[in-house]
Amino acid sequence: MLTAFFLTDKFNGKVVAHTGYSFDFARDGNHINNVSDPRPRVRWITGADDFTQGSTLGLFTVDASNRYIEISSTPTGSITTYDIPYGLYSPVDLAAQITTKLQASGPYTSWSCSYHYTGKFVFSSVSGTVYFRWKTGTHGSDGTGTSLAKELGFDDTSDRTSTTNTYADEFRYDTTTMILFNKGNTDADLYAWLCEVDTSGGVDDTQSIKVYGNNSVLAFDVQSWSSGAATSLTFSPAPTYSENQIRLAHNGGSASSYRYWMWIWRHQDEVRRHKVGLCKAFNRTWSGTRTVTTLSGHGMQQPQRGLGINNYYPVTQLRRWNVPLTFDSWGSTDYQTVVQGVVRHGKADGLLWALRWDDIASGTVTAQSEADKGFLIWGALQEYSLDTFVGESADYMSGSLRIEQIR
Repeated sequence: MLTAFFLTDKFNGKVVAHTGYSFDFARDGNHINNVSDPRPRVRWITGADDFTQGSTLGLFTVDASNRYIEISSTPTGSITTYDIPYGLYSPVDLAAQITTKLQASGPYTSWSCSYHYTGKFVFSSVSGTVYFRWKTGTHGSDGTGTSLAKELGFDDTSDRTSTTNTYADEFRYDTTTMILFNKGNTDADLYAWLCEVDTSGGVDDTQSIKVYGNNSVLAFDVQSWSSGAATSLTFSPAPTYSENQIRLAHNGGSASSYRYWMWIWRHQDEVRRHKVGLCKAFNRTWSGTRTVTTLSGHGMQQPQRGLGINNYYPVTQLRRWNVPLTFDSWGSTDYQTVVQGVVRHGKADGLLWALRWDDIASGTVTAQSEADKGFLIWGALQEYSLDTFVGESADYMSGSLRIEQIR
């Protein structure tokens, strides 16, 4: 069990490309750089609130996991398969690409696809009945599961009979959020990647969040990075409890030095705008041999005053983890690197702390379970002691820090 701190965000100020969003910075402060801002309640909000902007800012992915549309003229008849080209599309452009495929050749050239202003994809024809084989097709949910159904908002647990106008079962406004960072060639190696996203209000949280590293820029779409990047890392699932929703990716304790990093969050839901609170990457500050052996006073703080005769309407306040750390008789070199390093980092910026970093990196424990215990938090230094130096020849130092979670 070896504790570690992650101090300076190597992605800060390094965004070079991202998916679209609408904003009025003077009014709502929405900006892509908010993903690097350590302060609570500061976030980047993707997409748009209205159809005019959303039809161009909302983005949809076609890749190897979802590129097929299968149609037949009878419920169990011969299937015609359409493979949609890989890419990142606006909803209008995706509908146009599907129409081009349908009308290029085959028995269903009278059919087209459009994106309705309400936010639903629509298949249309002047006459005839067809069967979209979202379930029973070769690429349906009973097969490889690589149909385009969910991306378009169609239920893939059953096939769909279609006549003149067939609307998707669900609204779709925006299914893909991406941020490209250029870390640079001279910066330190990376050991930990941190993100926090808002999954309340019906946001889809069934798909893993990924980050890909490469030494050259690839095309700005999911397929190019998922198939062509030098490395691929997966973030941990969201913790169980709402007070700590950070997610961690790591490379098994090994450093990664790639220059370009693409962060990708996919979400097939009916939400217009998606919120990213943090997206960061760090070097590692630790001893490698020494750790914190006792957490005395570690726990969750509930600052809300209790209901009582003088407090009829308690004001809701956010719970947060309090982490007091004692460093007892550390060698001076380790102490200066870790404890004094945290103090030099200061109180005005955030930091990531892991009690059992080596166990997370080795897979002995999961980042999700550590976050639930308050052993993995995004926080800030609140207090620190003056150092105690012991022994002229032993060269040992002792001291303490107190970290408090930032929500």
